[in-house]
Amino acid sequence: MLTARFHCRVLTPLFLGGADPDDSPEFRPPSVRGLLRYWYRTLLGARGVTGHAALLRSSAQVFGSAETASPVRVRIPGARKPEVISPPEALGGEGRSYLWHFIQAGDNDRSGIRPGTPFEIRLSVVPRRTGSSPEVVLKETILALWLLTYLGGVGTRSRRLAGSFCVERVDCPDLLTVPSFTPEAPLEESMEACLDRILPETDRQTPTDIDHLGRASVWVGENCYTSCSRAVDEIGASYKEYRDQLTDGQKIGFGLPIAQGDDGADVQRSGNAVERRASPLWMQIVEDRGGEYRPVFTLFGGNFLRKSEDVRVGGQPFEQVFRPATREFIERRGATLVYSP
Repeated sequence: MLTARFHCRVLTPLFLGGADPDDSPEFRPPSVRGLLRYWYRTLLGARGVTGHAALLRSSAQVFGSAETASPVRVRIPGARKPEVISPPEALGGEGRSYLWHFIQAGDNDRSGIRPGTPFEIRLSVVPRRTGSSPEVVLKETILALWLLTYLGGVGTRSRRLAGSFCVERVDCPDLLTVPSFTPEAPLEESMEACLDRILPETDRQTPTDIDHLGRASVWVGENCYTSCSRAVDEIGASYKEYRDQLTDGQKIGFGLPIAQGDDGADVQRSGNAVERRASPLWMQIVEDRGGEYRPVFTLFGGNFLRKSEDVRVGGQPFEQVFRPATREFIERRGATLVYSP
């Protein structure tokens, strides 16, 4: 069995569930596996695999399906009951209380896995379960993990700076060539080089209804922070200030539903209201090579909604209303563009 080990550390709280929803959060392999599948599909989309059936077939070769067992095993050894951070402590700053308020909204009272907690992700490939070589399958899985580490996050509010982690050491078979999980140059240069290696040169403008990296842009924020909590507070406060200036129609670009608002975004398609869509904007914290922390912004640019051309917001064309505001927020942060179609 071919195995790679990734020794990680939590940067911002991981608001995860456990076997008992009312108990403490736990590191659980299904949570990581689901996110690896998501980021692998964003990679497949950049390779031109955008049809629903083709996407399911291609992702099943690595992560399995209802009919086919996955050749990949995901383990998180020795981390069933990590140290936790309580909601009042996790929400102890202006930006954190705004971005993560859902963890204590209504009946919620969700603790998180405490920043600084070490954990290990172990990826193994069972040769008999795959038509491809174990080396190819393991490398594909590692590429998905790199994308999860640098662009994504784990758990609730992972699109809003929660659930960030870094990989401090990799134990990987020598025969595999994979992107570096620790910046070897200034973060902008390191990420640009890795993304150029990971993502192919394809027709990235192909219309699609799925989020994929052939229709996405990635920025690295210019500010460096000495702590993750300080970074989240500053970015979260500026996000709140910017979002408060927008109409509900413009706020749609940050996801649906809009929990608060006065002017009522009326999002309609074929006479039916559109109620829910995850934000196309991921904001995460990454550790730079100097031990400081930088924000990374990933904005997916595919169709925000299926048949977006038929959608109207307050009578206006959907694409003209929501997209510019989302991009403007990132550019106001003075961020450096490191990848774009």
